[in-house]
Amino acid sequence: MKEELSFSKKYFAYLIALEFFVIVLTGVMVAITFDPSPLQWVIVALSAEISVYSSFYLTKSRYENRHKYAQIYVKEIAEKYGIDMAARIAEVVLRDS
Repeated sequence: MKEELSFSKKYFAYLIALEFFVIVLTGVMVAITFDPSPLQWVIVALSAEISVYSSFYLTKSRYENRHKYAQIYVKEIAEKYGIDMAARIAEVVLRDS
């Protein structure tokens, strides 16, 4: 069964496709008009948006993975080392760094 992509992944793909389209469109317009001034504004603005969204997306993914792996391994750690040690390890792993 195919898993549906999350909203953040869809939006990230949309931004990349939009930037590619705008870069191609800007290149065509520069080739037609011989005026490269749109390049300095349009491409930089879109690249900045993708850079900001990428940093938020990667930070979100890092925290989601941290929580996911903490949930997976806390039971194994509790069985092997005891519940107190598992609680300490989970606290360290889930702490904001």
